[in-house]
Amino acid sequence: MSLTNEVSHLWPNQPGFILDNISDVVISTDLNYAVKSWNKAAEEMFGLKVIEVLDKSIRDVVDYDFLTDSRETAWIELRRDGKWKGVMALKRGDSEIFLECSSSCIKGPDDQLMGYVSIYRDITLQKNLEKMMVEEEVRKKREIIKAIMEAQEKERKEISSELHDNVNQILTTCKLFLEIARNNPADARFIDDCYQNIQMVIEEIRNISHNLTPYTLKDLGLAAAVHDIVQKINQSGKLSIRLLSFQNLEEETISPDIKLAIFRSIQEKISNVLKHSQATELSIALTVYEEKISLILTDNGRGFDEKAVKRGIGLNNIQNRVEYYKGSFHLKTAPGEGCEWRIELPCNQESTL
Repeated sequence: MSLTNEVSHLWPNQPGFILDNISDVVISTDLNYAVKSWNKAAEEMFGLKVIEVLDKSIRDVVDYDFLTDSRETAWIELRRDGKWKGVMALKRGDSEIFLECSSSCIKGPDDQLMGYVSIYRDITLQKNLEKMMVEEEVRKKREIIKAIMEAQEKERKEISSELHDNVNQILTTCKLFLEIARNNPADARFIDDCYQNIQMVIEEIRNISHNLTPYTLKDLGLAAAVHDIVQKINQSGKLSIRLLSFQNLEEETISPDIKLAIFRSIQEKISNVLKHSQATELSIALTVYEEKISLILTDNGRGFDEKAVKRGIGLNNIQNRVEYYKGSFHLKTAPGEGCEWRIELPCNQESTL
């Protein structure tokens, strides 16, 4: 006897044998939903032996919640369409088990409806992972909102300081000059001084307004806004900034939110360099490819040990902003080796906050 014939001879003809070797739960019922088959996986899942459930209504035997449809809707759809698929939740002690159920009609040789068969698969791990992912996304959004609020508060304090320390002082001086001029109409020099101070106030307010919402970004575009800020920094002599590349920068393909995120990243990098890095040079490379925009900012400053130095609010804000727009942020630095930021963002991502 050949091996094939020997195996065929030993192969059981009982359907129950096959069902008991399936890892998924398989249950069949008649038209009245009385249990007609109940495999070993069902015994393990529900904690009931086949002898305990045979000929009993499945509704009385298994107590689970229908998550995708109501119980009645599921039965109606099964009878109408001949199939139903959905998710159920089963209580087991203090825990909850999620089952994916696929039900079909059982028909006889003459196509007469005889009953129903359902296959249940344990998807608890998948559901728990989905829940963890949702919770992680909620946590990240909360962090982003918190970071935005902190940034706004910091911005308000800076504006308040600018108004108090600069604008308010200049206006106070103007008031003093005007009082002197009112008492000495013949002395015109105080009027001239007052005029010059008012010009200074106008310039200060223009600078504050520009830092809040750069008009060049809105009116002229990202490239013009970057060139504008680079020109001003280079003219100040505090730092030498080089624009290495502005390749394939078709701005109509980049959403306003992404343009602002890129511009704020450049602003924050310049601020970091001027305040902390002791760098003399900064390079900016901006490239668009495959519906993504890449920004590389590199300075020749003193660098730092990233593990030993706590990140500031500004850097955290940039990272949170980039992650919110489903982008990536990488920082490369070491003591004495400068600091490089690599930012990549999708071109057309919009804010949902």
